[in-house]
Amino acid sequence: MVDVFDRASTMSFSVVASVRGPLEREQLEQGLRRLESRHPLLRARILRDDQGLHFEPGTAAPIPLLVHELDEEAAQTRIARSIEHREWSDEGPRAELAWLRHGVLQSTLVLTFHHVTSDGSSGVLAMRDLLNALEADPGEQVDSPGQDAFFPHGHGGLADKLRTGWMLARGMFGRSPHRLGAYTGAFHERRVILQRLRLDCDRSRRLRERAKRDGATVHGVLCASLALSVAELSQGTRLQRIVHPVDFRRLLRKAWGPRAGQPVGYYVTSVDTDHVLDAKRPLAQLAAEISSAVQRKKARGEPLLTAPLAGPMFTQYAASMGSARFRQLAEQRVLINTFSFTNLGVLEQLDVNERHGALTIEDLYFVAAGSVLCTLGASASSFRDELSFQLTSVAPVVDDETARSLFERTCARIEGFVSM
Repeated sequence: MVDVFDRASTMSFSVVASVRGPLEREQLEQGLRRLESRHPLLRARILRDDQGLHFEPGTAAPIPLLVHELDEEAAQTRIARSIEHREWSDEGPRAELAWLRHGVLQSTLVLTFHHVTSDGSSGVLAMRDLLNALEADPGEQVDSPGQDAFFPHGHGGLADKLRTGWMLARGMFGRSPHRLGAYTGAFHERRVILQRLRLDCDRSRRLRERAKRDGATVHGVLCASLALSVAELSQGTRLQRIVHPVDFRRLLRKAWGPRAGQPVGYYVTSVDTDHVLDAKRPLAQLAAEISSAVQRKKARGEPLLTAPLAGPMFTQYAASMGSARFRQLAEQRVLINTFSFTNLGVLEQLDVNERHGALTIEDLYFVAAGSVLCTLGASASSFRDELSFQLTSVAPVVDDETARSLFERTCARIEGFVSM
């Protein structure tokens, strides 16, 4: 599924670390070699045959290191470029590192991944292991079993397939959700617009406390802020569909007991929630509605149907199409939603530390391409008790002025919720 999506429109993502301290090119090169030894999937070749797609770990070329002398403002443009469309070669590797030097002791590291082998949490784990590897060998090789190694017994049976078929049919033939922008213009003209809000410790704490009082999650508040801003720009009462990626590492451990551990791998699925709303809906009320809807769908096991079953069903149907035809079908007729919102939560839960030898991580977050899944994509995470919110859109699908206005309205709603 991810391979077909990626070839139509990249699903790349980047983990971004702002670090303070001395760095040398040789040190980063050595760190990358140690990282590859710990996570051979990052140097995997892809083999294709009649049985499908297979990885051959550790056989590709080394992960490249790109060095740029940029100020911190220009770095944001370079980060946005890292998730624009690219064709990842089957020969690999499945990652690259850009070192953006801002001065003798200030740098930004942008570790970009091919989504076919990695998810957001995997990217954070890989950045952690890379920084550890600058000082010493980060440890023995970590195996990367696939998702199906952790599914509950009986998953994928007839009942699951019937539920999945009904879910696909309802999505394809039911009421279409509203979305901003229009898929016009040539594909090669598309570019990523990246905008970011960073809340300090005090405002982040107040956001968490206010969300809890209102019976919502932080994720629900951020989604509601963006949804209401879309509604304000769109005017009127519209159906919005939000895609919520779900981390199998946490879901499977909580619901069924198996532990996926900390390998680099693809352990993500999603749930959709639908909301009929206009810009007058109270933010706290909508945040609680979104939070409750996500929790209900998780409890019903819907994440076990989306990426594991619905994704392969859809892409098997489209397998004979070329990338351009598949992209048109997916974007304009099937995978229609208002936006996607990925929340990695507290990054320290992935054993990321602020200090790595002589280096200090001053900022850490990730950004992801929307691919054929969404016109708008947002991501959030927390590090050092500071919340980071990123909004990505694709121009000219969403024009620059609309993207700017949407971001400003969303930030104003978040700030207003915090200050109440």
